[in-house]
Amino acid sequence: MFDASVATDDAYLPGIRNKLILVSLIVGLLEGMPLGSVTASIYKGIGGQLNSLILILAFGAMLGKLLADSGAAQRIATTFINMFGKKNVQWAMIVTSIIVGITMFFEAGFIVLIPIIYTIVAETGLPLMYVGLPAVIGLSTTHSFLPPHPGPAAVSTIFGASMGHTLLLGLLIAIPAAVIVGIFYSRTNFVLSAKASIPAGLVTTKVFKEEEMPGFGVSIFSALIPILLMAISTLGDLTLSKKDPILVYLHFFGDAPIALLLSVLVSMVTLGTNRGKKLEEVVASMGVSVKSIAMIILVIAAGGAFKQVIVDAGVGKAITAMTAGLNISPIVLAWIIAATLRIAVGSATVAIKCRVKRMPIFILC
Repeated sequence: MFDASVATDDAYLPGIRNKLILVSLIVGLLEGMPLGSVTASIYKGIGGQLNSLILILAFGAMLGKLLADSGAAQRIATTFINMFGKKNVQWAMIVTSIIVGITMFFEAGFIVLIPIIYTIVAETGLPLMYVGLPAVIGLSTTHSFLPPHPGPAAVSTIFGASMGHTLLLGLLIAIPAAVIVGIFYSRTNFVLSAKASIPAGLVTTKVFKEEEMPGFGVSIFSALIPILLMAISTLGDLTLSKKDPILVYLHFFGDAPIALLLSVLVSMVTLGTNRGKKLEEVVASMGVSVKSIAMIILVIAAGGAFKQVIVDAGVGKAITAMTAGLNISPIVLAWIIAATLRIAVGSATVAIKCRVKRMPIFILC
């Protein structure tokens, strides 16, 4: 579920994992924590960070793989492009990337959309950045703001927030952000002046023929099942009494891991066996998808270890003392710290929590 570029995150992930564990040890020791306490803090952070998040990551990867391998993601993209037309192809790419990006990891969505972007550029003659940037921005914003992507999902877990509420609030931020950057910024002379061309022989991802793809209805339904379940659960919280017995069922089916599990089970049929694939083939493909996120899980676990050491070592108190005399809004300060670390690290797969005074700051880095 990652921004920047595929190559960027793939290159950074092993290094980030090792550095976070090493830095966790160093910070704990420099802060005077006993050796046993440092390792105990690391183990506690890893367990607390993964928790139910590991199921979200695994089921999300499976669903994304099913969408990609069946041609459903390409069907969603081509349908919206035909619907919007050449003049509004950027809007088509934004809508497509947001829908695809809700349930697919950034890398998976990027790989699925790249051949479609190249095809559109080749057929229309439009600049590559003009067509491609809106798609990348759409994927990036869904990754950064919406569960079940690892960053926002981990933040929701850390703060005990509702996944459904986080999703709905995230949409209110992600959609305008995607439009502002993906549509208006991509039309500026600065972006259009960038020289970009389609690399020869780079794309090996399969481009499905019309008859090979599932219908648009079943494709978009399969992609949005977890979102619908979480949204219904959230609407139930807003409209029903807390004592209403229906809420028990809504909360169960709207819980992110359960919603994703159900979507995977349904998609195995709608995008798998109903499309003529053998069940063994579908299961094998899903197994490959889980292997692909092993490094991501380790990085997030390492981030949890670092977070817990920071909390247990009292780094939050040190930051409080450093910033106590600053005449600046704590919200602005939180944003500056988060943005600085996010830029410095270069990956958006780890959620780190620290505290300045009594206000929690989550740092997506």
